[in-house]
Amino acid sequence: MGTGDWLEFYVWNEIINAGLADERHCQWGCHVLDGNIEREFDLALIYKAQLIVAECKAEYNPFKAEKQYLHKLAAKANVLGGSYVGKVFITNQPGTGDSIKSFREQAEQYQILIVTKEQLPDIARIMEQEAKNPKYRRI
Repeated sequence: MGTGDWLEFYVWNEIINAGLADERHCQWGCHVLDGNIEREFDLALIYKAQLIVAECKAEYNPFKAEKQYLHKLAAKANVLGGSYVGKVFITNQPGTGDSIKSFREQAEQYQILIVTKEQLPDIARIMEQEAKNPKYRRI
């Protein structure tokens, strides 16, 4: 495992243990071919024919604009179905600081749900809520 893989595994494990999905319907470190390009999703969850993908970042200040995590997540999700795909950005960092405000604004534009350190203990419930009653309408 790499340095950030623990967060992917943690989220996956919480989803499996909560009974939201089984190992066939929730995978971490998932690879998808887009023509000749291989795209990686930190987490992919299928719930009642709905796809939710997540980007997990366990690093200091993942909210910096130049990292373009939200843009990259949205671009990868668009390959799989655009606005029909739920998108979640998950980090082990607190949802505070100077860069989080603009990050949240950008997430709204991309229709990406943000989950921060404070919410991690409830990640299974949050993912279930996103599956059953998503924050952003999937059209």
